Amino acid sequence: MDSIRIKQNFPLLRNSSIVYLDSAATSQKPDAVITAVTSFYQTSNASVHRGIYTLAESATRQFEDARRAVAEFINAEPQEIIFTSGATDSISMVAHAWAALHLKAGDEIVLPESEHHSNLLPWQQLSAKLGAVIRYVPLTNEFKLDIDSFLQQITSRTKLVTFALSSHIFGNYPANYIRAIRDKAHEVGARVLLDAAQAIGHMSIDVQTLGVDFLAFSGHKLFAPTGIGVLYCNKNRFSELGVYRTGGGMVHSAHIPCAQLDCIEWKEMPYRLEAGTPPIEQAIGLRAALNYFNEQIPYRQLAEHENMLVEALKKHLKKHEDIIIMQPEYQEPVHNHLVSFYSKKYHAHDIAAWLSQYDVAVRAGHHCAQPIHERFGIPASVRVSVHAYTTMHDIDAFGKALDALYT
Repeated sequence: MDSIRIKQNFPLLRNSSIVYLDSAATSQKPDAVITAVTSFYQTSNASVHRGIYTLAESATRQFEDARRAVAEFINAEPQEIIFTSGATDSISMVAHAWAALHLKAGDEIVLPESEHHSNLLPWQQLSAKLGAVIRYVPLTNEFKLDIDSFLQQITSRTKLVTFALSSHIFGNYPANYIRAIRDKAHEVGARVLLDAAQAIGHMSIDVQTLGVDFLAFSGHKLFAPTGIGVLYCNKNRFSELGVYRTGGGMVHSAHIPCAQLDCIEWKEMPYRLEAGTPPIEQAIGLRAALNYFNEQIPYRQLAEHENMLVEALKKHLKKHEDIIIMQPEYQEPVHNHLVSFYSKKYHAHDIAAWLSQYDVAVRAGHHCAQPIHERFGIPASVRVSVHAYTTMHDIDAFGKALDALYT
């Protein structure tokens, strides 16, 4: 993969001294996406699904084309694609439109203790309200997901199993882990929700192969604008869904007075869950990002490129004895696009601030996963993440800047 050529497609990075190693937080945006969003505002700006005039019809067509593009990208049907504001919103949508209707006191939710707050807090809030129980799957001292414990905690009481397809701190899980968890969950009649926010920009996702009930991701980690996310909902689950937010665009009819809910006729999926004016230009930007991926970034080459960068990155880190690399090693090889670490000598914030003096941008903190840092007794960690536009020069610049801290 020619990362130097690809970097030239990203205006913030080309001809810049910035060494951007925080793509796991948000990706940079290529010209194609910026142009698509700008062009919409210049030529087609109107609300969708409402106006019977040329501008509105053009906007609606582009918006629905974006839905079809997302469906094709993950091998779903357009009606299974719900636009949201991001992965956080998508997960909350499952909590309110599905789980709140089907969970009761004593029912169980199973998830790893390392989950992002967006896939932790909704379930804690819901369990407190309904009396449901959360079973937290531990990580080993080597930062590995304890697959045996995970499978054992899925029982006849389990109603939902949820986890990140790719951990935003520890990287990817082996494919056989994901299959085993899904199979065990479905065996006991539980639903499966995958958080694909970190995965979607780095690995090919086929929801038919994954065989899950729900899948959530954000566009901004996939070269798209912020403010756009996707919830994939398997059409076999449509009958189990209620509504999330209420407002314009998601009803066929509403009346006054309305003493009973049957006086409201909700729209069919996915519009039932898309109340209000949707993120129109963001969806159009997402479509442009998917087109860019399809044309410029083969996933297999991306995996090879990122693996090469990650291995080089770890070599730089291993030069310093006080640094602990927080990346597990599984028997089955996995592809990773990030490395987290901490130092016994320097606080993570101090490391990030030092690197910033050299125009090296990394993430430091607990990465919206405070419980797992508490589990390992770490106040904070540093995360370095790469993408298609990351070059070996970027990794070497990181290494030289880190070495300077130790001299």
